[in-house]
Amino acid sequence: MPEVQVAHSQERKPREAGDRLVPQELSGSAGPEVDEGLIVHVGFVGTGNMGRPMATNVLKAGHQLTVWDLRREATRDLENLGATRAADLAALEPPPSASRS
Repeated sequence: MPEVQVAHSQERKPREAGDRLVPQELSGSAGPEVDEGLIVHVGFVGTGNMGRPMATNVLKAGHQLTVWDLRREATRDLENLGATRAADLAALEPPPSASRS
């Protein structure tokens, strides 16, 4: 297994072919500040075997969640936990006035 090199400066070097991604907690960089009280509205597509646990974690973190899946029954458990089901896939798109920063 190749050795993972960790960069300890805030400067980022250009990636080379074959470089491995290093998780942020190992990179020595603190990363962006996170507002603990921030509530994000998340749109989630696909709430089957893989998507449902991920979407559940979004709800447990206190965020607003809108879900959509081809199968109505795939979103029911999440709706019971507080998620909103989108009428269709296009309904997950944020309105044009929404800030994207």
